[in-house]
Amino acid sequence: MTETVTFTVHGLKELHDALMALPAELVSKGGGPVKTALMAATLPIMRTAQNTVPDRDEIKNTENLAKMIRRRRATKVPKGTEAVQVYIRGNKKAKSDAYYAPWVEFGARGLPPTRWFTKSLESNAKTSTEIFKVKLGAAIDKIATKIGRENLRKVQTK
Repeated sequence: MTETVTFTVHGLKELHDALMALPAELVSKGGGPVKTALMAATLPIMRTAQNTVPDRDEIKNTENLAKMIRRRRATKVPKGTEAVQVYIRGNKKAKSDAYYAPWVEFGARGLPPTRWFTKSLESNAKTSTEIFKVKLGAAIDKIATKIGRENLRKVQTK
């Protein structure tokens, strides 16, 4: 049972087109400042999810669930798109599995749903959006300053 929660931010296509017109420092295979801003924006979501895992006596090892919440850069996204995932994944070496995470989130027979993972996303939506704006703006300013200095040097040497 997989559920995807998606937020739509309008204007990202225009932002992407504007970023693609900028130098390679901003738009790179590594994601550049957009990836960095997204990683920073997802941190509060991940931390809230880790700190609010409900303790379910009916399900063994729910205390390990917090350790299984992670984030990563999404790899299978359309070209020109950047995404970061907050997800739950068990650790086979430590013999901890996350098979019961959907039961805690969505409920099961005799178990009411808690929706704690979804609530962590919803409660941090505004904060994460603001972090994204601030981090991306700061990165763009830094790169624009660097490019401005390089261009000034070129003009001065002529």
